[in-house]
Amino acid sequence: MTMRLASWAKVYRTKFEVERNMEKEHLLVLVKSGSFYLESASGKCTVNAGEAAIFYPNEKFYRRVKEPITMYLFRFHTKKQFRHEPKIVFKNKERIQSTLNLLETLDNKLYHDDFSLRESLFNDIITQYILESEAEDVYTTDPDPLIAKAKLIFEQYLHEKTPLTDTAEKLGISYVHFIRRFKQSTGVTPGEYLTKIRLERAKIFLAQNDMMIKEIAPRCGFENEYYFSNVFKKYTGMTPTAFRKKVVTI
Repeated sequence: MTMRLASWAKVYRTKFEVERNMEKEHLLVLVKSGSFYLESASGKCTVNAGEAAIFYPNEKFYRRVKEPITMYLFRFHTKKQFRHEPKIVFKNKERIQSTLNLLETLDNKLYHDDFSLRESLFNDIITQYILESEAEDVYTTDPDPLIAKAKLIFEQYLHEKTPLTDTAEKLGISYVHFIRRFKQSTGVTPGEYLTKIRLERAKIFLAQNDMMIKEIAPRCGFENEYYFSNVFKKYTGMTPTAFRKKVVTI
């Protein structure tokens, strides 16, 4: 998946100078505070603080500020086909708020012109959106609602070292019953499934940007870069660095 940030901006608006418009490239709008009303081919909605919207090239839209709004704008290039949704409501509220806090930190003069750091956070936002939306497709078709809920918990807290016993407790069943029921539904143990989706997230980070291995490891729930590299090689047959070189040249 190729995703390249072209430009970014932080803006404050009490009204849009042009309410009816059309973008020439992909635009991700992440709202920090306030809200705006949006009409597009995807539908009608109000985009609130902590939510986002993607504007697609050559698609007309109408927007109107409802409350004075502060937002981050990311123009980007991609060949990926996104689901057309009126707005993006992130499931893991803590994670997107953390990203907003980091963006706020970058407003400091020391980091104000650092494009690479903002590109890294932009990729975090896109990664969260893709993983949550793809996970939603899986959950709606999972035959076991309890296991579907377990998968959602895994996706939302993938970067944390949460014991499987805690997940079982959240589901209201015993650890032994959780292990048995999960394997019966998916064919793998919860631990094996968790490792798989952590590695899939790692692949996205490796393919999208230049983050160091030691930065990617904790974002995907691995204790350190050495453990991450060993697990990655065991399951994929190549090191994270070798994988990155391979996908970059494709």
